[in-house]
Amino acid sequence: MSPHDPPVAAAHDALAPLLPILDAFNHRHRNQHRTSHWWSQFNILRRSLRNLLPHLRARRENPILTRSRWLSRHAIPQCYLVFSQLTADNQYAPLGLLLLSVLARLSAEITALLPDEKPRAVDALARTTPDVTLSSLTQDHDADRGTAISRHDVVVKYDRPEDLEKPSKSKAVKSKSAKPGKGDKKQKKASSKKKDEFSSLFGSLS
Repeated sequence: MSPHDPPVAAAHDALAPLLPILDAFNHRHRNQHRTSHWWSQFNILRRSLRNLLPHLRARRENPILTRSRWLSRHAIPQCYLVFSQLTADNQYAPLGLLLLSVLARLSAEITALLPDEKPRAVDALARTTPDVTLSSLTQDHDADRGTAISRHDVVVKYDRPEDLEKPSKSKAVKSKSAKPGKGDKKQKKASSKKKDEFSSLFGSLS
C-alpha cells in the first residue's frame, strides 16, 4: 500500500464522521449501560476508531495495516456478535441497530484498505458464532413430536338424559337432611313464645 493511495483518504473521510456519533452515544448511554455485557465491546470499537483516524490522516502505512488487521480479525467479528444480540432485545433494539450501522461502515472501509484480509475476517466471524449446520437443524426439527391421535380414537363420556333428570345421591341426601324434624319444630315454637313474652313485657311500658 502506498501512503498516497486513494483508499486511505477515502477511508478517513468516511470514518471521521463516525467518531462524533460514538462519542455522543457514550455520553448519552454510559450511566445506564456501562455495566452491560456489550458495553465493553462498544468501548473497544470507539477507542480503536479513535486511534486509527490519526494514522489515516497522516497516511502512515504500517500503523494503518496493523490496526486494520486487528480490527478485521478480532474487534469487528466480536462487536458484530454482541451488537446483533443487542438488536434482538426489543427494549434496546434501536441502540443495537445504530451500533450495527456504524460497524458495517467501519467494516466496509477496513475491507477496502485490506482486500486480502477479507477471508480471514470471515473466518474469525465464523469462529465467534456457534457451529450450526443443515443436518443439525434437520435433526432438531425431526425430534420427538409426540404421537398423532385421531379424533375417532378419543372416547368422550356423555351423560344420559335419564341421568340428568334424576338427582344424584349426594343431592338427595342433602335435601333429606334439609327437611326440618320434630325437634326443629319445638325449637321454633319455643323461640316464638319467648318473643311474644318479651314483646308483651316491653309493650306495657309504652
